[in-house]
Amino acid sequence: MLKKGFTRNFLILLGFVVDEIDANTLSAQRQRIFTGGWYKRSTVERTVRRFLSVGDIEKVQKNGNVYLRLTSQGSEKIKENVPVFKLAQKEWDNNWRIVIFDINEKNKTQREVLRRKLISLGFGMWQESVYITPFNIQQEINQFLIFKKLFPFAVCLVAKREDLGDDRELANKIWHLDEINDKYYDFLENC
Repeated sequence: MLKKGFTRNFLILLGFVVDEIDANTLSAQRQRIFTGGWYKRSTVERTVRRFLSVGDIEKVQKNGNVYLRLTSQGSEKIKENVPVFKLAQKEWDNNWRIVIFDINEKNKTQREVLRRKLISLGFGMWQESVYITPFNIQQEINQFLIFKKLFPFAVCLVAKREDLGDDRELANKIWHLDEINDKYYDFLENC
């Protein structure tokens, strides 16, 4: 299991944002720029050493520079620990999965467990009690709802948006894709 924090973020960065990172980027003077000041230098160095030793990343030489690159083993580890990446590889069937729930205040712990689960599976919040995803996972969600005794207080529906507008516009509204894209661009510019 990947711990949250730099460990997970570093593998995700290598797997899905950039192909490789110049090893010098992680040097003392540039580490703060790379991590935005969020992580200690010792954390970064320890994480890189551990990933190299277990084979999740590898050193590659190009034009005399050393780069760090995710291995196929590291990629599989991400897919196991961050389910949304495995789901994102499947072709979209043009259906949206919508979870609607009405869980009262005395069961707010269950409500928060449900919200965390939905977010971990790539759902986006449309409204406080309405979450949506393009991923074909209604069977897994329904099993989760039954297992956690949340049905009939929460249900997963499958819907096709026809004649109501652009699906990309809906996705941008739910996940704020333009903002995320701008943040990735700024991050890569700083690196």
